[in-house]
Amino acid sequence: MRHRLPTEKGCGASDRSDPFHQDPLPIATPLPCLRTLSTLLLCFCVARTSLADSAPPETIPAQDATQAATQAATQTHSVANAASPPSPRRPESLPVPPSTRTRSLPLQPLTTVRALPEIPGKRKGIRFQAECLPGPRYRILAVGDLLLHDRLQKQAQRQGSFVPLWKSFAPQLEQADVSYVNLEGPAAAGVNALGENVRDPGPVFDRRVYNAFPFFNYPPRLLQDLAASGFDVLSLGNNHILDRNALGIDRTIDALERTGLAYTGARRSDHEITSRPWHARVTRNGLSTVWISCTYGTNGIVDYRHQVLHCFQHQEVIKALVTEWRDQVDAVLITPHWGTEDSIIPRPEQGRFAKEMLELGALAVLGSHPHTPQPMTKHRTRDGRETLILHSLGNFVNGQSRLWQKTAMILLLDLVRHAGRVAIRQVHYLPGFMEQDSDGAASLQPLDPDTPHPGLTHLLKVLPRANMATPATETVRDHHAPSCLSQAAAMDRPADPDVTPVTSTP
Repeated sequence: MRHRLPTEKGCGASDRSDPFHQDPLPIATPLPCLRTLSTLLLCFCVARTSLADSAPPETIPAQDATQAATQAATQTHSVANAASPPSPRRPESLPVPPSTRTRSLPLQPLTTVRALPEIPGKRKGIRFQAECLPGPRYRILAVGDLLLHDRLQKQAQRQGSFVPLWKSFAPQLEQADVSYVNLEGPAAAGVNALGENVRDPGPVFDRRVYNAFPFFNYPPRLLQDLAASGFDVLSLGNNHILDRNALGIDRTIDALERTGLAYTGARRSDHEITSRPWHARVTRNGLSTVWISCTYGTNGIVDYRHQVLHCFQHQEVIKALVTEWRDQVDAVLITPHWGTEDSIIPRPEQGRFAKEMLELGALAVLGSHPHTPQPMTKHRTRDGRETLILHSLGNFVNGQSRLWQKTAMILLLDLVRHAGRVAIRQVHYLPGFMEQDSDGAASLQPLDPDTPHPGLTHLLKVLPRANMATPATETVRDHHAPSCLSQAAAMDRPADPDVTPVTSTP
């Protein structure tokens, strides 16, 4: 007879499986729960002993030794105190930083006890040969998922505007030449969850036309507020864009065109007649760019009208667009919606896709969807260009509740035109975190890199501290200007894209 472990049902344990989540211990633990816990502890000890006897020890990078020791202590503490083990749904996720531990962590599966891979450029930061070159300079600002859950839509309804949600970063939006955001869901007036045309209630969160998870739809006023704040181009290529079916995309594009915002990743349902393009061409202050957005899928909603560009299914289409535009504009930027949600580790196909697009002529690949920032790295192409891969921008303004979901990064990609060609000069990011004020109003607020904060702890697990900046200093175009070597010395840097001989300040 096959024996089964007792289940958690009836024990009062949470079914949330992420190792970051912390549940309070029950005040009184029923007898079945004690049996469950005893059995699990016994299995854990046996499995741990077996692994210790058979598996070779893992190598932990020197700079992560302290973090690994802290994690090990946390796991031991969890074994003694946790009420139930979570399921290994997302083994890639990291445990919560020590500064945020106020209660016992649940027992982690053995599969999560492993060293993280070395992140290229994390120790010294990422710098570029064009950093010291003279010429006109430009800035691209990019943020991740704009994901407005019900309380944020209700708050905007009370305040009469969405702008307060991101107002703290208004100076950076005003300063950037081109600003990008991923609009996670449609902004379709008068369309219900079935994709049917109904009476529009106005900018009211009525749960019929305008709703949040699992089928998002935002009032078109959101697009007006984005345009007024300085955003230039929006991505529609994401897994929620079909939440109001084909009509929802059409109505969203109607509103975008009325506000003058460029969009990419989706097109009207009549594209066969009107030859609607997948890409967006944006020219600001002398900088010409083409943006190409795509998504891994649409949550199982069938795209009957072929309105959504898929990253892997339509890869040849994307390649053709890069090849077509690489010599016609200053920069081609790819913004794929991909990866594993709530994981800081990119999937292998992300790297292969990104490098292929960069080799074809793209300047940068800026991903989204995991709801957490993922590593960024510099890639030197075969023709000698230095390009950027950022696997995930993480969330922008959102109503999610977990630490890494509330942590945001605002990417600042500085370019320079030299000898008739635009190249990446610097890359920085601004740290942010979703906070609530005394009245309960939520907004994205900047973080001070010199003040300890759980959000900073999470960001520094995947991104170089040397590339972090502050809003106060980034209002100046030449912030963090390096003590440049001579131009000849800068151009003689080694070919390895992850080796930087210039010492960065921590």
